[in-house]
Amino acid sequence: GFRDEEFFETKKILEENGFKVVVAVKSTNLAFGMLGGAYKPDLPLKRVRLKGYKAVVFVGGVGAKDYFNYAPALRIAKRAYQKKLVIGAICIAPVILAKAGILQGKKATVWY
Repeated sequence: GFRDEEFFETKKILEENGFKVVVAVKSTNLAFGMLGGAYKPDLPLKRVRLKGYKAVVFVGGVGAKDYFNYAPALRIAKRAYQKKLVIGAICIAPVILAKAGILQGKKATVWY
């Protein structure tokens, strides 16, 4: 349920600029986009450790709602914030950041 353009375009731009992109979701089963794209994730979200990462990006789409109260996603958002990593969230995904408590006192835009 991810938004194809939010995922594929962001991934492409990051990789074109020299970043290694690691894709993590709830499981490593093939993930399907809302517009028909598909991608095989690299690892389950619960196994993500932020050592060596420079940024965390949550993409939107109807599937992002599955992460609003998903403890591993909230933990990653909180830890990334504590470590002062770059944190991005697109479309509906900023709700994850809000649920993690890292948007308090900040202005944010979210589609919902």
